[in-house]
This record gives sequence, C-alpha cells and structure tokens, in this order.
Amino acid sequence: GCWAGISEAKKREQNFKRANTDICSCLPGTLVFADWILNSGNTIIIDSHDLEGNKWRFVYAHLSAMYFVDIDTPIEEGQAIGRMGNSGMQCDEHLHLTVVKNPKYSPVDCYQDNVIDPMDIFGKTFNQSEGVWELTI
Repeated sequence: GCWAGISEAKKREQNFKRANTDICSCLPGTLVFADWILNSGNTIIIDSHDLEGNKWRFVYAHLSAMYFVDIDTPIEEGQAIGRMGNSGMQCDEHLHLTVVKNPKYSPVDCYQDNVIDPMDIFGKTFNQSEGVWELTI
C-alpha cells in the first residue's frame, strides 16, 4: 500500500532498496502462470503440495521482472523467481503475496478462491526501519 508519514526522499531511498529485492518461492512447486494481470501487473503463480495432501497456490504480484515464464517449470523452495516492483495498479514498490489453500478455480481466477492471510501460516516479523516484511516458515 501507500506509505504515510515518511519523507519523499526516504520513500525513494526505501523504494530503490525494495525494487532491487529478489522475490523467492515460499515452497517448492510448479509454475502455473507467469504473465500480466490487469490490476496485479507482472504476476507469477506457483502451485505446491504439503505432506498432508493439501494443495497450495502462491500468487506473487506487482513484480518488475519475472525470472521464469515457461509453464510447468519446477521451482525450488527459496529460489528467486522475480524482482519486487511496481507493475499493475498500486502506489509503490512492494510484493502482493496471495496464498490459496486447496484452490478450486483456475490460476487467474484465484482471487475468488479460498484466500488465506499469509501471516496466518507463516511466522512474521516486521523490520520497521527497512519497511520490509520477512516471512519465515
């Protein structure tokens, strides 16, 4: 989202740092979508499975670069898949991460699905001085 209460110079400095940040896959899986979505911009969608048999879909949106575009490419956990950016409709450089458990719809219709707050399934810390969420599994 948009930042409030931070000087324009500080915003530019932090946006530059964030815009040069690689985005890494949360879990191993398979690339099922890599293209432009109107509001989300450059978007990568990866499907994965856990040991309990649940299917997970991870949607990484607003990327400035996508490192993989071939559907069915295997993706490793922690592998860099793109670069944080500002594509699509948004205010500044950031990652929009959507997590879906047991999706029923096609990848591009994932926002109609069983969307879960990523903070509910991952540990979370917020480094306020850097303005960056750090997700840990």
